[in-house]
Amino acid sequence: QGQHAVNALRPELRGLRRGLPIRVHGLTGAPEYNGAEGTLVRWDAAKERWQVRLKQGFIKLLKPENLEELYTWSVHKGYMAPGDILLREKMRIDEALVKCASLPECRGFYFEGGLTEDAVEILFTSKWDLVPEGRTWLSYRKEER
Repeated sequence: QGQHAVNALRPELRGLRRGLPIRVHGLTGAPEYNGAEGTLVRWDAAKERWQVRLKQGFIKLLKPENLEELYTWSVHKGYMAPGDILLREKMRIDEALVKCASLPECRGFYFEGGLTEDAVEILFTSKWDLVPEGRTWLSYRKEER
């Protein structure tokens, strides 16, 4: 249990990131918050909890296992047809996931090159119109859970 329990509480190993929209689930002590939506504010390492700003306007401290992303992501080779660009910005892919998730009209984003931890120019789009092109472009599609 030791290492597994520690890993379960490390937010970076669960894919949770500051600014990410989430849904609360699995609470037994305060079940009235199950299904509530909010945004991750910051990781409190001392308490091993995320500060979550709920849409009701207040902040709760919650364990990572009681949080789920509002969206899932599928990765595709190719880029979006021209038009409907919401935003163009240089950032890391993990930052782009948070940015797209926080933009209601964003349907996905794409960039030239392969997977990287470096900042790249990201194009956010309001429609999903994939042009398959396997060598140089990657696209992330936002899908509701």
